[in-house]
Amino acid sequence: MIWPWIAGGAALLGLILIVGSVLRVAKLMPRLRHAQLKLEARRGSVERLRSRVEDLQSQLTELQRKLPAKPE
Repeated sequence: MIWPWIAGGAALLGLILIVGSVLRVAKLMPRLRHAQLKLEARRGSVERLRSRVEDLQSQLTELQRKLPAKPE
């Protein structure tokens, strides 16, 4: 009978596809981890920059408040 051969071939093909996919994902993992670390570093620098901008805005507000009012 040929059906066991067809079923066995289909199972083997499925196994090969699964193993190939797992290997491909394992190969990509280091690059994905590097990209994730890079993104976290950029987020950290954005947060530091945002807090610096807020500090400068508050300093500007303080300085503007200290200036005398313009006569109109």
